[in-house]
Amino acid sequence: MLTFLKAQMALPRAGPDAAGFERTLDVKSANVADARAAGVPLVVGTDYWLLGFLAVHWELELLVAAGLTPAEAITAATRNAALTLGVANDLGRVRAGALADLIVVDGDPLQDIRNTLRIHMVIKHGRVVEREALLRSPSGAQNNQPPNHALHPAGASAR
Repeated sequence: MLTFLKAQMALPRAGPDAAGFERTLDVKSANVADARAAGVPLVVGTDYWLLGFLAVHWELELLVAAGLTPAEAITAATRNAALTLGVANDLGRVRAGALADLIVVDGDPLQDIRNTLRIHMVIKHGRVVEREALLRSPSGAQNNQPPNHALHPAGASAR
């Protein structure tokens, strides 16, 4: 599944539309850089349905490639997203009274944003979600089901 999804990410960069895709990506990257420079709050979205749960990770990579620091990209996916949705009292940051939904990753995403893919553990409402339960959950059984090796045991690589 991960191989398939990575191939889908690469598709626009190959074939007859590759040049157009690269130009579009360059323009969008410049727009992101301009918005950041102007102080516009940036928010990560997950509307690229073909990638399922990987869409957010790809967008984080693209934001960093456009000039954001990994910390700014993570803030766009957490605090800024919660503020935009009007749920910042409960979500988007680690603090007392928040819902305590977290992912624990192997590796430092501030050094390499791709480390967000190296998911070691998921904590939902303050409780560790068992890996097997996450993989068989009804919501995971549809488009957003992570491949077995994406939520890997400690020390294994997601790639």
